[in-house]
Amino acid sequence: MLPASRFDELRHERAGIANALLAVVVRRLRQASGRQLELGTADSLGRVCRRLADLAASHGEPHPDGVLVRVLSQQELADWAGVSRDGVVRALHELRDAGIVDSGRGQVVIKDLAAVTERAGHDGTRPS
Repeated sequence: MLPASRFDELRHERAGIANALLAVVVRRLRQASGRQLELGTADSLGRVCRRLADLAASHGEPHPDGVLVRVLSQQELADWAGVSRDGVVRALHELRDAGIVDSGRGQVVIKDLAAVTERAGHDGTRPS
């Protein structure tokens, strides 16, 4: 915690702080813009794949069958992907049937990361 007045002093005294903050703000704005565009164009499966690809990149663990992602609950994944919980259930079912993932209580093994990543970039023309 830092009082606003002290923060302003530091920001003026050290240009590096302002530059670092600006970089964070720009990155978050780009992420928010991307998410807004995604919500308007990507179907449920594409959004779930995007979140799984994000989790694989940031928290994935090597697994004999692929990449292990310890996801939160299906509801939390749904909230993060901007879809309903039923949408997550359907997406995971479709991915399991295609042999792309295995999922169980609180975890997903991504067996074909390239397929998940490709589907994450889908243009949204396929119905969800």
